[in-house]
Amino acid sequence: SEHPFDGSWGYQNTGFFAPTSRYGTAAQLMELIDKLHNAGIGAIMDFVPVHFAVDAYGLKEFDGTALYEYPHKDVGESEWGSYNFIHSRREVACFLQSAANYWLKEYHFDGLRMDAVSRLIYWQGDEKRGENGVTINFLKVMNQGLHRLHPTAMLIAEDSTAYPGVTRDADKGGLGFDYRFAMGIPDFWAKFIKTPDSMEKLWYEMTNHRVYDRTISYVECHDQCINGDDAMIWRLIGDAMYTRMSPFNATWNETRGVALYRLMRAVTLNSAHAGWLNFMGAEV
Repeated sequence: SEHPFDGSWGYQNTGFFAPTSRYGTAAQLMELIDKLHNAGIGAIMDFVPVHFAVDAYGLKEFDGTALYEYPHKDVGESEWGSYNFIHSRREVACFLQSAANYWLKEYHFDGLRMDAVSRLIYWQGDEKRGENGVTINFLKVMNQGLHRLHPTAMLIAEDSTAYPGVTRDADKGGLGFDYRFAMGIPDFWAKFIKTPDSMEKLWYEMTNHRVYDRTISYVECHDQCINGDDAMIWRLIGDAMYTRMSPFNATWNETRGVALYRLMRAVTLNSAHAGWLNFMGAEV
């Protein structure tokens, strides 16, 4: 969606029904997706149903009052300096549900990856503050409607919590997603690299299907590389690879790092995870 600040990575939106001009016109984005489909490539959109940018020309105080956002700052402002949607208002829920349907219907995206779902499960994303029943219901209703209208679309939750039922059908008590981005798993791998005695907890995270339900995706994404961190394979290899990129010149650390990465992916695949998502740089 359209967003004014590149530094937000596109997550602080101002135009929820407008594709960013960085991809050209709306017609050009539609053409791009058609060409991807003709080449056998799917397209998934990053959808942000949690918060929006504070720019005055966006949704902020849309009618002069806190219309789309909470009126109280303690729950109205997010940790990213944006405003949280107030999903308890039916018109706000309908706005977001309509936007999600719009991208699937008009642009033919193959699925939606919904950002920051933990902020919808728990108040401000903090488990200690308790579950937010209103936003949990919002997710269930939206996912049920999207599945009914677009039965082949993939609905993916970007979620780092251990909340049960994220990928369970909404009519069976779950949230109704098809996949969960299991972001916690690579984070546990990173901790294991630093503290090998955490292997037992890592194995629990990877194999505890009571927590992660029926479908899991092992995910490496930008969240593993923020705050100066490297992609997982570079963490395993260390600085040596930066100075010697040729496989014919591989040092022991490089060979060991690549072997550990292969082991990590093999173990992850064989622990019944549904799939992988590579971050740029992990293709090696």
